[in-house]
Amino acid sequence: MNIIRGNNSSGKSTILNFIYYVLGGDLRKWTESAEECAVVYAEVELNGAKVTLKPVSYTHLRAHETGRNL
Repeated sequence: MNIIRGNNSSGKSTILNFIYYVLGGDLRKWTESAEECAVVYAEVELNGAKVTLKPVSYTHLRAHETGRNL
């Protein structure tokens, strides 16, 4: 379990929205600060391999491991 903790208006909801979006969630209302971002991606480790997840659309992901599509 992970806990995201911080003061009001410190960006907790923005971080959770980005995680939801990069995993394929359909997020239509962004916070003002999130709208300033041009790129959203997540770097995760799967079975010892570092993988980058980037949204292709609201329902699909593109995963890259050292430049290869998974």
